[in-house]
Amino acid sequence: MHRSPYSIASASPIVEANESGLPDAALPARESREGLSPGVLGQPKPSGEFDGHSTSGESRTLTRLLSVKTVGTLGGFALLFNNVTGPGIASIAQVYQSSGWVVTTLAFLIFGILATFCSLLLVESVQSVPGNAHFQGQVEFSTLINFYFGKRAHRVGQFFLWATLESTAILSIIQSSQAMDNLLIDIFGRTCGLALGPAVTGWTCITTRQESLSSFGNVFTLFTLGFLLVVVLILPMSLFVSMDGNIWVQTGVHFVTIYIFVQWFISSCVKGLDRHLVPPIGSGSGFAQLFGVVMLNYASVTTVPSWVNVRKKSVNIQSSLWSSNMFACLSFVLLGAVPGSAFLIPDDSNFISIVALHDTLNRVDSYLFTISLIMSSIPVFFLIARDNLVHNQILTQARATWFTHVLPWFIAIPFLNGPFLTYLTVWTSLVFASVTNFTIPVLIYYKARRFRRI
Repeated sequence: MHRSPYSIASASPIVEANESGLPDAALPARESREGLSPGVLGQPKPSGEFDGHSTSGESRTLTRLLSVKTVGTLGGFALLFNNVTGPGIASIAQVYQSSGWVVTTLAFLIFGILATFCSLLLVESVQSVPGNAHFQGQVEFSTLINFYFGKRAHRVGQFFLWATLESTAILSIIQSSQAMDNLLIDIFGRTCGLALGPAVTGWTCITTRQESLSSFGNVFTLFTLGFLLVVVLILPMSLFVSMDGNIWVQTGVHFVTIYIFVQWFISSCVKGLDRHLVPPIGSGSGFAQLFGVVMLNYASVTTVPSWVNVRKKSVNIQSSLWSSNMFACLSFVLLGAVPGSAFLIPDDSNFISIVALHDTLNRVDSYLFTISLIMSSIPVFFLIARDNLVHNQILTQARATWFTHVLPWFIAIPFLNGPFLTYLTVWTSLVFASVTNFTIPVLIYYKARRFRRI
């Protein structure tokens, strides 16, 4: 079986590598295999605990682990939940109206269970890496592909991982930019942008917010003031904040998100529910959007190894994953069926755009949701994408930063206006998220099982 010589050494900055390419604290492969739990349904167990009589090398390793593994149960739950509840939230109510509540609810439940199992498969595969029985290395998602499959397959997997993370970040950038343009209209009475379309060219200002996704309609803009505002707010955070340093933001965002979800639920009930808006079974034409939106909302499996790298030893992996995903599933169902029964959502719009027109409180909450959850998640996806590129020596730190932190802003520009947000949501999920989150983890686990038998 082929293993790249840099796969483990580059994955673990916490412990030094020896000449064999394994960390100094690495246990033999046989000992690592014997210490694994028998299945993904149980909490993975290390092969042994430090009992106070370990060697000085093991003591130094444990000291380093305690200094970098700082994310507790609440912070980890917040991070996992926030990564699940991303830009796809805005389209859930529309999917309930087009596909029906029976099929949509089943889809969210089934994919929620699948996402949790795939996450647990990844965790056990991470622990199967020699020398990582205590999760002392920094083993990223692409490190697993590199170690178990070899260099060629690793590059293919790395591309799908990068595309999944960055496409989600791009969707968040577009949604945030549209919301910031509407915010500028509400506060200052206008927002402006540089239009480069056949009908409108030059500096253009909009004074009225629209029911559609973008206040600029289908006009192509090189940039808008809302887009520039998102760049100014997000780019510094994504460049200078580490994953564990970002946890305090994620924890605060989590509580804000819960408040907003409750407020939307209450507002929908107060407005009045019409069961005819959400039929039991919808039209078959909306199933592509259904699966695209569902998989986008569960496109967080790839972030699990990064969370494992910074979690405290006392945090239970299994309960954290199950609780965050099932709580997210419940949120999806309630935010789809109830608001979908209260607000009629046009094809060229989404729930957040419609509910913001209902009253002042919901308008404020829609902006708060975009700023606190959608915008704050962008640096997380940037950081995870860069860590995977750098730790596996695909790119240098500087080049990886360009591809993960800078390039997505340019890719987002052609899709800032018009109905493109809906198309991107569907197709990026079907093409990238489905493979990265629900196919590659199973293949990694299969190879890890074979490796443990060697």
